[in-house]
Amino acid sequence: MMQKRWRALPTNHEQYELGKRIFSKFFHREYCNGIESKELRETWIEPLAFALRDPRWLCLKTDHISHYIFHREYILLDQQEKKPEHSQNFYFDLGASTFNSGSGGPSQLWFYTSYKQKNIEFDRLLLWEGTVISPPELFSPVPVDWIPGYQYFNILASVNATDPRNPLMIMKKLAKPLDFVAFKLDIDNGPIELSLVDQIMSNSNYSSIIDEFFFEHHVAFGPLLEAWGHTHDPKATLRTSYELFTEFRKKGIRAHGWP
Repeated sequence: MMQKRWRALPTNHEQYELGKRIFSKFFHREYCNGIESKELRETWIEPLAFALRDPRWLCLKTDHISHYIFHREYILLDQQEKKPEHSQNFYFDLGASTFNSGSGGPSQLWFYTSYKQKNIEFDRLLLWEGTVISPPELFSPVPVDWIPGYQYFNILASVNATDPRNPLMIMKKLAKPLDFVAFKLDIDNGPIELSLVDQIMSNSNYSSIIDEFFFEHHVAFGPLLEAWGHTHDPKATLRTSYELFTEFRKKGIRAHGWP
């Protein structure tokens, strides 16, 4: 009798039970004309573990850092089954680079392909980048279906809480709670990033409209100091990161570590 060299795939029930032990969850209630639905919607999200990165980076290493240290496959995005009437989908990106390039891999390309797979098409896209880039380099690679709503600010973003040019102030002006808002923050400047993080955490006008938040929190964690250089907060630890992201998730924001 030939011995099987593989194990049977788990059933849907077994997959669900396994998922319950691994993944975190969000529970949502739908509102229609001010009436709360009795039905709870359950969605999963990656756990706050492994330094907020692909878990494979810890064991599969080449040279000094892991091949998986910048992988984004572990991120579980939300899925839009049906876009609410009179709503818009927004994408805000601070540290946008160009569509097909960027430190750690092009973020715009990742958002474009990943959200398309989740049935989310962006109506408005607002992006900031402090490094001066020529217009042809910025706009030539952008897909034609993004162009109508694509706004690129090739300047340093203001983090002054009262400045109308602050990206969060612009977000509050444009987006409503019914809209879908994805916000990526990765400018490799800890004090500026944490200033915006504090503004989100302390102002419900921001936390109530951000649906998914992507942030690379640079802390004093030895294995990643080589990748982060001198941009980390020496007083913060992985525990600081986990607590911060937990608070984001408690506010209903699907917060993801951004590699």
